[in-house]
Order: sequence, then structure tokens, then C-alpha cells
Amino acid sequence: MTADTLTIPAHVLPESVVDFDLWSGPEIREDPYLGMAHLHGGPKIFYTPRNGGHWGVTSAKYAREVMEDHLRFPVDLHFNPMRDEHGARLIPAQVDPPVHTRYRGIINPPMSPASAAKLSETIRTLSRELIEGVRLNGGCDFFREIAQKFPIAIFMGMADLPFDDRFELFAMVDLITHDSTPGAAGEGLRQMSEYLRGTILERRESPGDDVLSIIATAKIDGEYPPEDDVIYLATNLVLGGLDTVISGLTYCMGYLARNPAQYRLLVEDPTGIRRAIEELLRVYGPAALERCVREDMAFHGTMLRKFDRIVIIPALYNTDPDTIEDPLRVDFNRSRQPAMTFGAGPHHCVGAHLARLEMRIFLEEWVKAIPQFSLQEGAKLQGIGGFVMQLTSLPLSWDANTTHNALTEQSS
Repeated sequence: MTADTLTIPAHVLPESVVDFDLWSGPEIREDPYLGMAHLHGGPKIFYTPRNGGHWGVTSAKYAREVMEDHLRFPVDLHFNPMRDEHGARLIPAQVDPPVHTRYRGIINPPMSPASAAKLSETIRTLSRELIEGVRLNGGCDFFREIAQKFPIAIFMGMADLPFDDRFELFAMVDLITHDSTPGAAGEGLRQMSEYLRGTILERRESPGDDVLSIIATAKIDGEYPPEDDVIYLATNLVLGGLDTVISGLTYCMGYLARNPAQYRLLVEDPTGIRRAIEELLRVYGPAALERCVREDMAFHGTMLRKFDRIVIIPALYNTDPDTIEDPLRVDFNRSRQPAMTFGAGPHHCVGAHLARLEMRIFLEEWVKAIPQFSLQEGAKLQGIGGFVMQLTSLPLSWDANTTHNALTEQSS
């Protein structure tokens, strides 16, 4: 099927139409970051009829404008024609200020840099245990054997949820972030909300020191928020903790496996890992966001109509050739760029500090234990698209005889 056979709204000019499918296009399944690069050669504001029809923006300048202006470009589902008919939503991700500000205030403290730092030793210990679990095997499927366990174990511990429930939750996450079928995201949100409802009510009666207890017992202006809003707030936090770090870490490790010279730089000088993480996240940021149009308007010469959807792809703006030289080249010594990997404006990702910390500590332990690794011979990487792009497998190999016991290494 081509864009010509799909519905194009009357206000969309033919020169604005690009046949791009963020969910299942071939460029997304093979290498989404290289695959999206061609979009920079087209209109800075384009329309694709795929996945219900939506606008996209290739300009970093325009994208930041959209993300920072919730008055013209709200996330409020009232303006989203793809909203769940039963009212399921993510809070605070799908509400605007001032409501967003009140709910964001509940989760800011447990997700702050100071709170994340308290988890450092837990993250380091888990990193070592997972690495040691595969080290002598001479290889692993990084996605399944490490990435699907590492950030999940940390977050499930923060939320005091059973680790064995992760596969049930993964199925819900797939509906929300990877399934473009109409109604799938709403169904996933409802399933996750119902999974959490009993836990939230129990934590309100008998709170602990976990993040769900903080949400369950929080008050706004001296009153408990509506029960559904509390559940949607917990759902938003769980969703963020279960998906984006898995994807980001897997893509970053895939790059290092294919670029041994750059990996060697980190082995020889681990102090460069912090810079490397920022550069890798600039190019391989996995998440996409959504905004809508509040009123009919002309936006940089393009006519937008009320209720139009705009899908924001930060990785696309982080590689905008108008703002960064040779944008797809990964350079660990590149001066810090104003990347939008974790969004911009009031909806900047609350988990950004923890995500960076997890990736940095894991890589610090990996370089000490496994000084050289690569993709398994003949491996062909495949991914899935959606609001979070993700590899479905990452087969790695190394010489076990050159590795070092991860459990005996000293903390950095």
C-alpha cells in the first residue's frame, strides 16, 4: 500500500505528504536511525497517512517549539482523535499544565538526581551479577539475557513489585508502545492500570518506602487525587521504567559491538563513558512523543487543523544537519549538543537521571569484565517501531579467556 491509497485530509498539500511508517516501515525494522535520515531531505513539516495519519517535524528548531508550547500543541487527549474511548491516559505524560505540574510534583522527588544516586550500588551490584552470568559463555543475546532484566529489576525493586510479573507487564507495554492497531494502546493502559489498582490501594493503607507507596499516599492541596488519576500516574511511571532503558541500552551496545575501535577507547579510559553515553543517546534515543493541535493555525507556512496529531521523534532532531555537523557520526569527544533525547519543555522525561545513571554504571562494569566483543558472526539485527523503537535481539560474542570476573572488580 502506498500513501496515494491512504486518506489525505483536504488541508494537507501534496508536497507535504511523505509515506513514512514509524511503527512498521522497513527502514524502522532494519536500522531506524539511518532509515529516518532521508526525512531530512524532504519538507521540514510533513504529513504521513500511516497509523491514523499524523504530522512529523524534521527540524530541531520546530520540534523544540512544539514540545515547549503546550498552549498551541497540547498533550491533553481531548484534542487527540486517537484517544482511548474509555478515558485511559497516562499522567502526567498526557495532561498539560497546570494539572501536569501538580502531578509531576508527586514523582519528581523519588526520581530526582539525589534519589537516583542512592541506587548506585544496587545498580552496580546487579550489573556485575548479570555480566558474570554470561561472561564465561563467550556470548549472549544481550537483549534477552541482560537488557530485559537489568533496568526491570531496578525499577521493580523501586516499586516493590514481583520480578516474575515482568513478562505480564511486557505484554501490556507492547500494546501501548509498539502496536498500531486502533484501540491497542488504550487496551494496554487499561490492563496495566487494573494490574496496579489493587497494589495502589493496599499501599495507601499500608505504605512502605517504595515509589508506588509515595504515589498512593500523596495529596494535592490536602486531598487525595481521584483514584483513577493515581492509578494512571502509577501506570505512567511503570511504563517508563519498563521500556525505554531496555531499548536505549540495547541500541548503544549494538553500536559498540560494531565499532571496536571506539569501544577500545572506553576500555582504556573509562572516564570517557559519561560523554560516550550522552553521544550514543543523542543518536540512538529510542522514544517518540505525541502532541496535538489546539486550534487551526499556520505553523511555519504549513496549515494545521484542530485535532491534528504531531508525532515527535527526538532522535530525528538530534541528527538534524541544520544544527549539528555530520550528525550521524558518533564522536565521543564531540562538544555537548542540546539533544532532545528525553524531550523538552514541561514534559521532559522525569526518569532521565536514572536512565543515564543505569547506562553509565552498567557500561563501567562491562568494560572492566569484557574488554572486547562483537556481533555474533552472521547476525542480522531486526527491530520494531512505535513510540519506543527497539531491537528484538542482539547476539554478541567474545573470547571468554580474555574476560575478568565481574564480581571481584572494585567499584569505580
